[in-house]
Amino acid sequence: CRTSGKKDVFILGDMIGFGPQSNECLDIIREEMQKTQESGEGLQIRCILGNHELYSIMGNKSFLSSNGFEAENTRRVREELSPENRAFIESLPLSRKLVIDGKKVELSHFPIKKFHTRDSSLYYSHGESFVESDLAVGQGQEFLIYGHEHRTETTSGDEVGTTLTTKIGNTDFINLPSSGCVHGGKTSFVTISFETEGEETKMIPTVESVDYDREKLDEVLIDTKNPKAHFFGGIKKNNSGGEYSGR
Repeated sequence: CRTSGKKDVFILGDMIGFGPQSNECLDIIREEMQKTQESGEGLQIRCILGNHELYSIMGNKSFLSSNGFEAENTRRVREELSPENRAFIESLPLSRKLVIDGKKVELSHFPIKKFHTRDSSLYYSHGESFVESDLAVGQGQEFLIYGHEHRTETTSGDEVGTTLTTKIGNTDFINLPSSGCVHGGKTSFVTISFETEGEETKMIPTVESVDYDREKLDEVLIDTKNPKAHFFGGIKKNNSGGEYSGR
């Protein structure tokens, strides 16, 4: 983002979670925010809570009382977070409302009511549909931008996913692809612009693909024996002892 001249960066939650370096991810974000505060030369980063951040704050009834990777991972991340990173998460909002080029825009990790009650039993399967009566956000806003759905899980190679726009009521809901759960040597961020034709204004999301060190990620996934490595593609278990066999 910095090298392409971007200034304002919004992170839509799930900065932590299935990946093996949740604490380090938050360190990078906070360091950049501190740099901007001190010198004015860094990125202007604003974050919101995702479901994984909520798990780290509250725990999660369905995970913490059960076995399996989700339960183990929730406990692991909660234990690994530094006091500074935990305080940072606890300071974040569930959504942010903006006015951009005169248009009302809202940012949320996921837009339905249960998520916005900070319910400690919170869990959503990907692909779960929602209707206008479910919504806690987006009402009165012209555009709502959200994440949560890993719009990269069906991609292959270096594809980085696409955006999806759904009209509900008078609001355009724009779902963005994941920056973390990608399968190849590319990840992405999304830039937002507006286009007006007559009396109609459309939001134009553009997926920007960038290179990153895929081999380094694979090494960390194998070293930590992360059982959700398939979310990141390329890593497979062997057929005998369950150890990772590499890419």
